Amino acid sequence: MLTQLEKKVFCGLAGLYAGDAYGLPMEMMPREHVAQVFGRVEDLVTLDTPAALDGYWYRPIFPRGRGSDDTYFNTYVIEKYIADGKMDEEATAQIFTDNIREILDTPFYGPSTLAAIGRMMKGQDPASTGLPGSPLGDGQSCGAATLRSTPIGMANPANPEAAALEAAHAALPTHGSRVALSAASAWAAAVACAMSDNPSLEAVRDAALLGAEIGARFGRPGIYASVAGRIELAWQIAVQAPSPQKAADRLYDLIGAGLPANETVPASLGMFFACPNDVLGTILTAANAGGDTDSTASMAGALAGVYSGACNIPQDRLAMIERVNRIDIGDISKRFSAWIRQNRA
Repeated sequence: MLTQLEKKVFCGLAGLYAGDAYGLPMEMMPREHVAQVFGRVEDLVTLDTPAALDGYWYRPIFPRGRGSDDTYFNTYVIEKYIADGKMDEEATAQIFTDNIREILDTPFYGPSTLAAIGRMMKGQDPASTGLPGSPLGDGQSCGAATLRSTPIGMANPANPEAAALEAAHAALPTHGSRVALSAASAWAAAVACAMSDNPSLEAVRDAALLGAEIGARFGRPGIYASVAGRIELAWQIAVQAPSPQKAADRLYDLIGAGLPANETVPASLGMFFACPNDVLGTILTAANAGGDTDSTASMAGALAGVYSGACNIPQDRLAMIERVNRIDIGDISKRFSAWIRQNRA
């Protein structure tokens, strides 16, 4: 029988990997286009034929069940914890160095991350390779570093402050803007709180706000809306909405669900707040919302899994995701749970 810690880790990782696979086919589609192309998303789907809508072209790229860089980099982070015991600037840089061929062979990494990788490969201090070149951010406001923060939160059960600090240091090599670091720390802190025994939703919200404040101590300032302010707005939207999908629509309209970190984290938290004990429901809510759907679905799904310690994703769908992405969720979660129990619990 699985312990509570093992349940939380397994269900969190199942939500993360499944959310990525459920959300990838409609990634960066406006909400209207998701409905036009897929109808109501209720299962793993793929784009079978090209679609032209309002001057945009969507082309089939990935098989059903495929995950994005969110799947692979989160796995790298877990393996790094198990091997070396921590995540910081050097650990993140080492992950990129060790997996450079696989990383460059995927189409997911943005220009700011690729530029940072180039600086790392030249030997620049990883604490400075992700610094933005202007107050507008040069892509540094995007949430890529945030997407790697879920395992960091899991690795710091019931310790949001430690998770926030570790997430900020781990994010610096690719994203040195204050807004990206605030978002990465907020997410790790929320997950760390959800790893507690029987946390309340209010406690998860407060942990995210604490993490946002901690992360904002790092990095360069820029012209961005507040991560913490948008988390508070996401909470209000979620608790007032009559249904999870109505909450998602409102989050999309008022906060956004695109690439910027101050959209991705508040939107994902809001979708979780609206549907905290239903992992599959949270994932489908995010997938149907439009925007950066692989990110919001994987993050919100992971948080729901950690929070509830329960997973209602169909077993045959998890098996398909494992097969297509060549991962073993049970093995990864077992080894990660053992490491957490021995080193952090």
